[in-house]
Amino acid sequence: MHDLLQGFGTALTLANIGWIFFGVSLGYLVGALPGLGKGTATAIAIPLTFYITPLAAIAFLVGISKGSAAGSA
Repeated sequence: MHDLLQGFGTALTLANIGWIFFGVSLGYLVGALPGLGKGTATAIAIPLTFYITPLAAIAFLVGISKGSAAGSA
């Protein structure tokens, strides 16, 4: 139980939540554009992840993926 709480504490820091919010916002914008989808948005955003921590990069890419899926619906 301690490890689970520690994992949530690490993943849900303010910086990571900010990256998730930024990713979802970007995903909504890309998902609303015709012809662009989840794969394209993720591929375009990968170079941005070279400059942030790995956990924040994963949160950012998942946010883009989920935001794009919701934006294209």
